[in-house]
Amino acid sequence: MRLSPLDPLHRVFAMGMSLAHQAAGRYEEALDWVEKILHAEPGYMTALRFKAAVCAHLDRIDEARAAVRQLLDAQPWHTISRSQRGLSRTLGPELAAKHAEGLRKAGLPEE
Repeated sequence: MRLSPLDPLHRVFAMGMSLAHQAAGRYEEALDWVEKILHAEPGYMTALRFKAAVCAHLDRIDEARAAVRQLLDAQPWHTISRSQRGLSRTLGPELAAKHAEGLRKAGLPEE
């Protein structure tokens, strides 16, 4: 990230940092990275979905639900099951299940 600070795919590196913190249970740090992404790219739906889950794990339910509302305004078809299809392959079953738990708590529909 330091070698290429203006990289147009900076969000990919930042999401990786957020995921690493989430996997370690450091949700405040994970949220910091997601917020940086959303500040630079407010329409990035993946970051918004992760914000909802992380905020739910932090018991910031109002923020989590606001993120879900914003996500569903842009993608009304978005559900936990749809999200989990890709995530269980890329994140592994344990982290994907933890993510789904946060999305449930945030109010994203199951189906």
